[in-house]
Amino acid sequence: MPSAEVLSPSAFLASAASTLLFQQSILPDSTWMLGDQSVESIQSLWTDLANYPKPKQHTEHTQKAWDRPVAAHHRNLFFSRVPFDVDEARLLAAESPHSGQSGGWLQAPPITAVGLRLSDEVIRVVVAHRLGCKACELHTCARGKPVDARGLHGLSCRRSAPRQQRHSRLNDIIWTAIKRAQIPAVKEPVSLMRDDNKRPDGPFSCRGPQENLWPVM
Repeated sequence: MPSAEVLSPSAFLASAASTLLFQQSILPDSTWMLGDQSVESIQSLWTDLANYPKPKQHTEHTQKAWDRPVAAHHRNLFFSRVPFDVDEARLLAAESPHSGQSGGWLQAPPITAVGLRLSDEVIRVVVAHRLGCKACELHTCARGKPVDARGLHGLSCRRSAPRQQRHSRLNDIIWTAIKRAQIPAVKEPVSLMRDDNKRPDGPFSCRGPQENLWPVM
């Protein structure tokens, strides 16, 4: 998010445009016909900050019409200076819905009964991943793969314990929702799918007493 200093020209220009008619009604013609040099200088500054043409006349009274080009240009400059792909991916993830500055995990109340309370260790790792900081010591995972100080390997490793915990927890949430809807369901059924003979994964519901289990998702 751009700083207040970067966005202040947008606020000034929107205010000047929205009050222009009022200024003209109370000032002598000889005054306002000369033009406002401060507006011209701020528009020049805004053009440098936004690298974009100024808003059309019917929208220049709204601050968001001035803010958006500045914010977009600021974001593009910021991402152009990111040195590594992993940092760009981290920043893109941080600005995605439910993960950015107003992300879901930051706003969720820490209620233990519904699984929303995060332990100190979990918060430490989450914040480290969010900021790109060191999360662990260099080591080798259970599959023999090297793990760097950021510890991002655990997010994709098939032998990662948190990965299995997230999988089981997600199954529990879906299964509970299905049961509350009074739909017969079983977790991790041992039967095989009729079409491809593969073992189903996750909560499955029963379409009828004589039919095999079919996925609900």
